[in-house]
Amino acid sequence: MIHNPIRTTRKTSHITVVFALLLISLVFIGGCGRQDSSTADKAEVTPNTHQEHNQAPSPEMATETAGEMAEHAEHGLVPVTDESGTKIKYWTCVMHPSVKIPQPGNCPVCKMGLIPIYEGAGLTLTEKQKALIPIRTEPVGFRKLAHEIRTVGILDYNETRIAYASTRISGWIERLHVDFTGINVREGDELLSIYSPELLAAQEEYLASLKSLNEMQNTHLVTLQEMVRQTLDAAKSKLELFGLTPEQIDEIREHGEARTELPLYAPIGGTVIHMNVYKGQHVNRGMNLYRIADLKSLWIMADVYEYELPFLYMGQEVEITAPSMPNQTFHGKVTYIYPYFDAPTRTQKVQIEVPNVERQLRPGMYVALRLKPTLAEIHAREAYPKDPYACPMHPWITAKYADACTICGMDLEPTRPIAEGEVKNVWICPMHPEVQQDMPGECEICGMDLIKKDVPVESGHDEHVGHAPSSSPMTVDTVIPGHPPLTFKYACRDHPEEYATAPGRCPKDGKGLVMTGEVLAVPKGAVIDTGLRKIVFADRGESGYEQLEVELGPEAWAEVTIPNGKTTKRRYYPIVSGVNLDDMVVTNGNFLLDSQTQLTGSAAGAYGGALGGEEGSSAPGHRH
Repeated sequence: MIHNPIRTTRKTSHITVVFALLLISLVFIGGCGRQDSSTADKAEVTPNTHQEHNQAPSPEMATETAGEMAEHAEHGLVPVTDESGTKIKYWTCVMHPSVKIPQPGNCPVCKMGLIPIYEGAGLTLTEKQKALIPIRTEPVGFRKLAHEIRTVGILDYNETRIAYASTRISGWIERLHVDFTGINVREGDELLSIYSPELLAAQEEYLASLKSLNEMQNTHLVTLQEMVRQTLDAAKSKLELFGLTPEQIDEIREHGEARTELPLYAPIGGTVIHMNVYKGQHVNRGMNLYRIADLKSLWIMADVYEYELPFLYMGQEVEITAPSMPNQTFHGKVTYIYPYFDAPTRTQKVQIEVPNVERQLRPGMYVALRLKPTLAEIHAREAYPKDPYACPMHPWITAKYADACTICGMDLEPTRPIAEGEVKNVWICPMHPEVQQDMPGECEICGMDLIKKDVPVESGHDEHVGHAPSSSPMTVDTVIPGHPPLTFKYACRDHPEEYATAPGRCPKDGKGLVMTGEVLAVPKGAVIDTGLRKIVFADRGESGYEQLEVELGPEAWAEVTIPNGKTTKRRYYPIVSGVNLDDMVVTNGNFLLDSQTQLTGSAAGAYGGALGGEEGSSAPGHRH
């Protein structure tokens, strides 16, 4: 057998490599075991190696640390009370509410100082913490609230002050006195004259009938006289139908001659805004030759959004400004709110009338509109029953008594049938109509003698007769459809410090309390609107900050005095329920307080597993 040295050498080398690899593996495993044992021993000696080297843990390690501390906190390893004796549940971070540690210190994530969470409904902060947030409060009080509506509109002609000058006969234009648009005319001015053969024939017929009647004066044929008189009346009526005035007909009778031309007069005074006639033109019966508009009064068509409709009413004052006159303000009134709604734009068409005596405003101009109704004004109009009298031509013109319409002068008519015995006598102050009583006397406000008026008996009217305060509808129990019941202020004129939230008498002099127009309100900045409810935080002093659910009215504006003595406008909500007068509510920092209240009591469930819940469990919905 021949020995192969090369094969023997290769086999020996292979065994040597395998043995070397096995030896290295055993040495590596032994070293790892000694390193783990050494690391564990070091951990027992130095439990917080990261803190010794001033190294911040990673977010994952911070979460694990917070979870371990939370477990200790659940087993009661926390200080029972603080220096004031208030029981502390745990300490947490303002920026990381998931951190819950049993002792004071710094946040393991951001190094901010921890704050205590006390047991109870209120959240307590130290003075230093209040300064860091910072916390600002404001008392709940009475304010004169007004809702401001801003919109734009276009000036237009007043449709009730437009007239056409039209002819009732056919003919040719002989003379044209008003020959271009834009001329101002007065009522009764001659615009043009028309030559009309049919008018000339009608005049000849009238003169012939008049002559025949004169010739029949001495005859005894009564029947024939009556027939001639009827013919004369028919001829006169024909002239009147052609547009001749009684003066013109008398002139024809006195002179005994027919006129070849018929003048056309301006039906109203105003400005000629359209002309449809020229000299020598043939016109037919019924043609509109001129269009005249009185520009001393104009209309504005404006659009108001749907949510602002509760703040609109007939007769409401409107401030008007035009870009061409920025330093001048005009005043108008809401004369009509159209009974239909523009669905695509979600707006309501409103008609506003503005006086224009000096004719500074012109149709077609853009104007800016501002309406500032107060809440007291709106609620007063809604609370009063509908007036018993209204104009048949202008139904928005109403009154309590049978007066005349301020637009057309017609007598106002009852809005409902009034049976005999439904009218009674009351004595009313001419300066203060709200002062009514069932016997003669003097006004409690101005001292004037009351005057007698006949008013229809209405349901609920008797309870307002007798003294001034009860006539006001602004009581705390008043519920008006579409409006929440608000709390208004009633004060004594001579003693303003004496006030109440319902009509009554002054405890000092016995005079009736008068409605001031102020309503109990809270700043808008104090309200947190969660969608399902609205909450505020009230400062309860040593008890901390209490979370209150409130019911509010419509948002409005109020003028307030700032520290430098100037006045500014701020937004407020009128209070329906939830807070009381002089309660201190948080206006700055309330969102931070809201986040901290979620860490106490049952609100902790909103954070799920971060507050010790079981892994994988679904957290309940937010309590807001």
